[in-house]
Amino acid sequence: IDGYRYLRALFVGLPNAKTVDDYAALLPWRIELAAT
Repeated sequence: IDGYRYLRALFVGLPNAKTVDDYAALLPWRIELAAT
């Protein structure tokens, strides 16, 4: 996993997370990283 892409996706997703499932979706093995 590319650390930069993961952290970028994490910092974008964290403010929108409201439930436990939202937070679980941000874990490194579950997050979908956009191809850049």
